Amino acid sequence: MPGSLILFGDSITQASFSECGFGAHLSNVFARRLDVLNRGFSGYNTRWAKTYLNEIFPICQSTTTELVIIFFGANDASLLDQNPRQHVPVNEYGQNLLDICQHVKDRHTNSHILLVAPPPIDHAKRLAFQKQRYKEQATGVLERTNEGAGLYAAKCVEVALAAQYPVLDLWTLMQKEKDWSSFLSDGLHLTAEGNRFVGHALVNIINKTFSNLAVIPDKLNGAFHNSGSSSNFAKFLPWHDEIDEKSYSEYQQLMNGGGHSGGHSGGHSVGHSGGEVEQSEGVERKEDSSSSSSSSSSSSSSSSSSSSSSSTSSTSTSRTVVTPWDAKAGDEGFDYMKLINDYGSQPINDELLARFEKVTQHQPHEWLRRGIFFSHRDLHLILDAHEKGEKFYLYTGRGPSSESLHMGHLIPFRFTKWLQDVFDCPLVIQLTDDEKFLWKDLGLAECHRLAFENAKDIIACGFKPDKTFIFSDLDYYSEMYTTILEIEKRVTFNQVKGIFGFNGSSSIGKVAFPAVQAAPSFSRSFQIPLKGNSNMRCLIPCAIDQDPYFRMTRDVAPRMKLCKATKKKGCYKPALLHSVFFPALQGPNSKMSSSNKNSAIFVTDTKKEIKNKVNKHAFSGGQDTMELQREHGANLIVDTSYQWLRFFLPDDDKLKEIGNAYSTGAMLTGEVKKILIDVLQEITAGHQQARAKVSDDMVHEFMSVRPLNF
Repeated sequence: MPGSLILFGDSITQASFSECGFGAHLSNVFARRLDVLNRGFSGYNTRWAKTYLNEIFPICQSTTTELVIIFFGANDASLLDQNPRQHVPVNEYGQNLLDICQHVKDRHTNSHILLVAPPPIDHAKRLAFQKQRYKEQATGVLERTNEGAGLYAAKCVEVALAAQYPVLDLWTLMQKEKDWSSFLSDGLHLTAEGNRFVGHALVNIINKTFSNLAVIPDKLNGAFHNSGSSSNFAKFLPWHDEIDEKSYSEYQQLMNGGGHSGGHSGGHSVGHSGGEVEQSEGVERKEDSSSSSSSSSSSSSSSSSSSSSSSTSSTSTSRTVVTPWDAKAGDEGFDYMKLINDYGSQPINDELLARFEKVTQHQPHEWLRRGIFFSHRDLHLILDAHEKGEKFYLYTGRGPSSESLHMGHLIPFRFTKWLQDVFDCPLVIQLTDDEKFLWKDLGLAECHRLAFENAKDIIACGFKPDKTFIFSDLDYYSEMYTTILEIEKRVTFNQVKGIFGFNGSSSIGKVAFPAVQAAPSFSRSFQIPLKGNSNMRCLIPCAIDQDPYFRMTRDVAPRMKLCKATKKKGCYKPALLHSVFFPALQGPNSKMSSSNKNSAIFVTDTKKEIKNKVNKHAFSGGQDTMELQREHGANLIVDTSYQWLRFFLPDDDKLKEIGNAYSTGAMLTGEVKKILIDVLQEITAGHQQARAKVSDDMVHEFMSVRPLNF
């Protein structure tokens, strides 16, 4: 679908889709390239606009917003003594503009912003309109003046320059025209001529400032929406004269059989909880078959609606798409730099890793060094706090829906265990048995039992009992309830519907659950375990698809109530470490599932089972024959055995040696699989031994509500 251009303003914007309106002109210019959305609200000033920002710009939308045009000031500039209801002081107006811009950037991190200053006021027309409307009750006194509008226009320009946003100064630009009063119908709103002036001015500044959005019309007829027009911005579907038999048949194939779609239940994702990463099913590739650039997709959810679904395609035009409820890889796999740009997070670069090592006196984990954890939010603030001796805590979780964990489930726990050792900090682990009851066909008692059993596997990872609190939602819900209510009060249904795909058939339990998973992000939920610290920093390791979910949590944080004693508002925003997706055993077009025993390696698998699964089912990037492999080497990007070694082989030099040899043909697929089998057998054997030592009493100890040692 096309991206969007949003017009956000007052009645001047609201009327812009009328005949000859500037909004209609923009819609014509960007036809088939951008959908122009009118978010004009008659009578609104910036103060009222701020009140409804969450409804106007929800956290997650189905399309990408490329440009937001913010056009306020005409009502703010009303005179205080004549129209106190709409009047906003000029300095507050400036701050409101900044706040609106920041909100837009928080919601649409890659969108452009264009500010538009209010137009001039024609005094004579304004008084004539007043007399026409109010007749004998007309006061004959202006409620707005051109001089006053000029002050607000100047403030808009000042804000734009300071924040480095482009600005269209209508107040100045219009008055450069000899007969500028013809642009205004009632001395304030735009005539058809005024709309044309504004429309052309907007297109000119867009073309000049945002070259990627510029549209060049057809030289023959001036049309913006045919094959004679041109733009760096992609159009939606081919022009009619670009459709030939080949392109049409390819499109039919895409629509009729090019992809697989399917919904899935909510839950903590890999990197946060070790939940499954589901991948769209495709044609399974034979072991050691030729290298392919087929697309892969994986989907992971944080409490998403089970009705949510999406399609994927193996055509050459596929590209990375990741949402909280679905993830689709492009032809070359997931474009993680695109996700960083889309979400506005920060890459974990060499400079940050060097600071990490300096502050912690520990070499960064191999998953940090190898880019498996590749992006972050506020990790630098966590390092600053640790350097100052300030305490923070870790938060991760697990949605208990099966008896046994697979290797993907272990990744977040192994990494979190390492973080706990490095920072010597407390940790809370949420077992969302309530969520599994809501989404799965499981009884409440069974979900609770699975949580207890899964806790044994978690404990076997080696967490410190005096610094770790594991809790079941069913057991601990009452302790978090006040925090859950604070969150629920500040997040609208439209927001969670946009993020998680809820609809009219979603149960109210599902709709309410996101607040339950958000609550552990705030230390006030753990009055006893965290010793009454109502505002401790929190660090959450999670997969990148979880970022929109925790962006919701971070949005709530500044508005959270801390505690009755301080009567302050504003909690620390949770910090995040984002990981890549863990690949399925059978390759990029396969689906990892606890119900399919051959799709994953489970921690309960025997050595023989591991050997058979890897040899029979591990997706290969090697060539068809030994001769071709020796000549061309393997495609490491799609080879499951090598990719899994990136996760589970700790020796950097050994991994590099294998990668070089395998990609150049010096190693065969069977040799790489043998190395992986040995590594997995060692890990699972160690885990099984540790798991056997975990007693019910140990689980009760970890799950007891007690002060942690920090």
